[in-house]
Amino acid sequence: MGVSVLRHSTKKPGCNSEIMDYFIKNKVADGPHQVAVIGDRLFTDMLMANMMGSWGVWVNKGVVLSNSLICKIERKTYEHYKTILSAPIPKQFSK
Repeated sequence: MGVSVLRHSTKKPGCNSEIMDYFIKNKVADGPHQVAVIGDRLFTDMLMANMMGSWGVWVNKGVVLSNSLICKIERKTYEHYKTILSAPIPKQFSK
């Protein structure tokens, strides 16, 4: 695909400031409103996007075949909250 891999020293979601610093330092983005985190895990990828204040795109079919305990918890969490919560708007666009 020709996409660079951004290596980070801290595991997700704790690397959110390291990633945002990289984008700003290298003039890839001016702020979190210009960054989209795409991932298949609620408790790492989407939590990190929320912590960064950026867009989060959850690929909810990514871990559907896994029967690990954490994947089961993520699916149950999603099913519980999908009708009562809405996605937050990135920081630049918040009122």
